[in-house]
Amino acid sequence: MFALIGNLLHVPVFIHHHSFRYINRPSRLTRLVFDLAGNATHIVLCPDMAVRLKQLYPTSVGETLVLSNTSLFPAAPGGHARVRGERPLTLGFLSNITREKGVFVFFDVLSALDRRGLQVRAAIAGPVADAIGDEFNAALIRHPGADYVGPVSGEKKTNFYKSIDLLVFPSSYENEAEPLTVIEAIGFGVPVIASDKGCIPSTLRRGGGACVVDDERMAERIADFVVDVASSPGVYEALSCGAVASVMNEAPSQAAALRKLLGMLTRTDAVDGHVISDRRIGS
Repeated sequence: MFALIGNLLHVPVFIHHHSFRYINRPSRLTRLVFDLAGNATHIVLCPDMAVRLKQLYPTSVGETLVLSNTSLFPAAPGGHARVRGERPLTLGFLSNITREKGVFVFFDVLSALDRRGLQVRAAIAGPVADAIGDEFNAALIRHPGADYVGPVSGEKKTNFYKSIDLLVFPSSYENEAEPLTVIEAIGFGVPVIASDKGCIPSTLRRGGGACVVDDERMAERIADFVVDVASSPGVYEALSCGAVASVMNEAPSQAAALRKLLGMLTRTDAVDGHVISDRRIGS
């Protein structure tokens, strides 16, 4: 409704997309909303989201502006790339702990690595969903090398990222968009191996990790990646350097996108001889 009113009044309309729900499952209702919004600016999280929106709604989506969640974070807070020592890798999992977010795939990765004879440590952080509490605790018992550190924030979250060597994010959540944990990890120089959901491929193409297909072999593919990284310190250090560089390189473009958006939001326009104040209608 707001979008329609804005369009009728010739007031610039901004639609901020932060879900892949109507991208993974296109709908007539979404197309109608976009059509009613008229010449709206669609703010998206990544280039892949922009491309898919235009492919699915070619007559409804015009101008797009990429404004990633990376604009919320300082560039490379860890300050430097990681160097691998002789100790075993520590794999990290940080998320709301649910089946869809991939925690049991993470345990499957640990099992696959154990079968291959690769010794690793594991740290798991985040709140556990009540529905999987018993199953999660049983999996922890089966994997004595995995430590559950509970929910983390602030300094505890910083210490978590500093304690791990590789973030594993095997989410199968259908509407995964641009998970903050992936952005945070690469900002600390922590390489990432993740599923190919939402904007994750766009993020990791810039450097700092790799994606795997979300299918029944996801755990095995992740285990392959971990083995390769563990067997070659040079590969690990290149990934870590790529992680830090990707955040540093992305910062200027995101700052420019934010300035552009602020400029669009604060300019004034005349409608039927009246000046519209510095407010914009969005949905």
